[in-house]
Amino acid sequence: MRLLCFLISGAIAVFVLSHSPESDPGELNIWWTIVLVANVASFGLFALDKCASMVQFIRVPESLLIASTASLGGVGALACQGLLNHKTSKSSFVVKNIIACLVSTALYVYFLDLL
Repeated sequence: MRLLCFLISGAIAVFVLSHSPESDPGELNIWWTIVLVANVASFGLFALDKCASMVQFIRVPESLLIASTASLGGVGALACQGLLNHKTSKSSFVVKNIIACLVSTALYVYFLDLL
């Protein structure tokens, strides 16, 4: 499952990079900022939940983890899931997370086409 998380996050990252909006060199693109912040936040939530599970503390709800994946944080979520081996044994969660990541990527491409 770890390898699957890495492969899917890499494929989605390449897909998003290939469908990026064209802008002037040197211009900071707001879309990249949004995607970067979403992925860092998603990675952080998954890492926080992993730490909480290790010390038997209050966990982050799975619905919040899935929501962070669906809100453009899919690459960060899948990367953290593979890197920290977090919830990779729960196949139902992995499937939900991958579906949320694919939906997120489709929404990203859809909104780019509107611009």
